[in-house]
Amino acid sequence: MKRSRIALFGATGSIGSNTLRVISKFRDKFELVAFSVHENLDGYFWIISEFSPKVAVITGDLKVQSPPVTTLYGKEGLIEVSERDDVDIIVVATSGNVGVYPTIHGLKSGKRVALANKETLVSFGKIVKETWLSSSGELIPIDSEHSALFQLFEKYKKDVDELILTASGGPFRTFTREEMRRVTIDDVLDHPVWSMGKKITVDSATLMNKGLEVIEAYWLFDVPP
Repeated sequence: MKRSRIALFGATGSIGSNTLRVISKFRDKFELVAFSVHENLDGYFWIISEFSPKVAVITGDLKVQSPPVTTLYGKEGLIEVSERDDVDIIVVATSGNVGVYPTIHGLKSGKRVALANKETLVSFGKIVKETWLSSSGELIPIDSEHSALFQLFEKYKKDVDELILTASGGPFRTFTREEMRRVTIDDVLDHPVWSMGKKITVDSATLMNKGLEVIEAYWLFDVPP
């Protein structure tokens, strides 16, 4: 059976690490062709030794002397990998607006784009949607809430009247107003469920991320807030 060839952008983050675990468990089904890190060189070398990819991308300011595999840099590297003929699936698990580059170019190249990056749709939703609809590419959300909605729409779209985005409530769900006045940055970053980067953890604690997810849902499923 032919293996699906994967480019994983944001390989050392939470979703990236989980994706690597899936690839490792099902090596008969998936092959890691390419990956990106920002500045995590330990992760860079470990992934190369563990998965033997063909190419890597570093999006931060670091340069590797005598890299063990072909190594590209910056958004140009992400774009080049996204257009490779030996890539079937692009997993966009980066943080920040840089995720728009592999998303757009992956769709234009007819790839299946598995999107976990919020900023891509929040900041560039109209452009991404137009590119998606005019290309042979496929856009699949893999962030938890939108993945669940995607699966729901796949089978029961005509039966859906309303979409509800759920939330854990973060670390302050049961706090009183008085307790909220004494909250520290360490409290904000201590999420009870997920281990994430600082920005997304703050957004989660303040429920700002729910507002972003409403915007994502609008572009993915054509549902007004």
